[in-house]
Amino acid sequence: MPNKKLTISRFLHGSERILYYLAAVALLVTIGYFLVSTTISEVPDLLHTGAFNASVTILDRVLFVFIFAELLHSIRIIIQEDRILADPFLLIGIIAVIRRILIVSAETQTSSAQDFQQMLIELAVLAVLVLALGVSYFLVRRVERQAGTTSNKEPEY
Repeated sequence: MPNKKLTISRFLHGSERILYYLAAVALLVTIGYFLVSTTISEVPDLLHTGAFNASVTILDRVLFVFIFAELLHSIRIIIQEDRILADPFLLIGIIAVIRRILIVSAETQTSSAQDFQQMLIELAVLAVLVLALGVSYFLVRRVERQAGTTSNKEPEY
């Protein structure tokens, strides 16, 4: 019976790795698509909508690509170390919130007074969220460093 459990465990582990590789390929394809589509759509729009709007859209897409790059990094760590770490996901959260802050800030340029007040509230909530994620990231890294010094192994980043 233990032989059967070991076989099932190996099968599930192999299946899990295949899924991670497929997810990584899907992320790479998505990153490529975003980079190409941004180049194709935003360069002509630069002439029509103006530099400010095009710059905001390009910045939004670049930050979105950074989110996907962090997800790829997380998948690489999961495959290499066979464990899931919290800090890459906290970084993804920080990037996503900063991305939203930039978008909301850009939208304030063309908003009414009532919309502006709602945007200020959203910006305040987002600022608190960035602060909370930043503190969480700091604490996770600190714990990992302390664990790394006790085992004489520094985490790889």
